[in-house]
Amino acid sequence: MKRYDSVEPSGPVMGKASQYWTLWIVEEPFEQNSWYGSQMMQYFNYQQNLSMEKDSALEKMKERFGDDFRIDETLNSGRSYSNAVGSIKYKDDIYLFGRYKGQKFDVVNDHNYEKWYYGQVSGTEKDSEVLKKRLSNELVEFDGEFIWLDDLEDKVMKLYEENFHVRGHIGKEGQEYTNWVRLRGVRYINTSFGGMTVYELVDKDGNLIFYKGSKDLDVEKGERIKLKGKIKHEEYYSHYHGKTVQETSVKYPKILQKAD
Repeated sequence: MKRYDSVEPSGPVMGKASQYWTLWIVEEPFEQNSWYGSQMMQYFNYQQNLSMEKDSALEKMKERFGDDFRIDETLNSGRSYSNAVGSIKYKDDIYLFGRYKGQKFDVVNDHNYEKWYYGQVSGTEKDSEVLKKRLSNELVEFDGEFIWLDDLEDKVMKLYEENFHVRGHIGKEGQEYTNWVRLRGVRYINTSFGGMTVYELVDKDGNLIFYKGSKDLDVEKGERIKLKGKIKHEEYYSHYHGKTVQETSVKYPKILQKAD
């Protein structure tokens, strides 16, 4: 049988099974409802075998329907079936999965779950305008998506820190350094003294800070940490930049706190 993803014209159709030309009646599509939404369905009803010869089958079709029929050889089975046509229209005011599956938003008093659920369906085919409206005072559009207002500051800061940064000397040599920084990346280099891990971090003002050494820092890319250490100024000629560059590193790094 043929599987459709769009509505087919209704009416009589001449199909083709393995040996016989067949008569089908395709019905008008209808909406089938369930607790989670609705789906357009269409019935393809097998009626009878017509003939093994195409000309004879056509003659029988014209006797019954005149020219008001079509031929579809992809209707090639000998039994009726129904098929979903088009995408599912999910209900906009109920939980479609999870702890409160099937219940309406306005009868469930669980705000944290409501926020979690919207985070799961936002931007998907199950997105809910009703829930978005209920949470509108807590949502803001940023960079093409809706995010929680509580997350806006961190999103803006992360975007800034990932795209804008300044390489140079900050503070004074040997001065204690304590600040919130975000890890931009980690790389490994070989030196005459052996392998070295280089952590590239950036603070809220866009200053690049490095740690270069053998100590493993418990931090993931994109994560914000409160870092403590001693300032070390470095200066060297960079073939990549084609000039002498200045950098600030921290010695004896210690993570005091991680951002929530």
